[in-house]
Amino acid sequence: MLSIAEASGPSFLNCHPDTTRRLISRGELPAYRVGRAIRIKRSDLERALRPVTRLDLATAGGGLDD
Repeated sequence: MLSIAEASGPSFLNCHPDTTRRLISRGELPAYRVGRAIRIKRSDLERALRPVTRLDLATAGGGLDD
């Protein structure tokens, strides 16, 4: 399990920890409270990082114009 700082680092999301917190609060990234700390399972993080497909874009209103 990773901390928010670890998940936000260059090995994973490469973003600001606030962005990771937003992903968690929107329900896009599962997280778990362990005592006072918030932890993210490595498998959940890897699942969230899957490549975007054309179907993902179409269902999200990405507007495919080809």
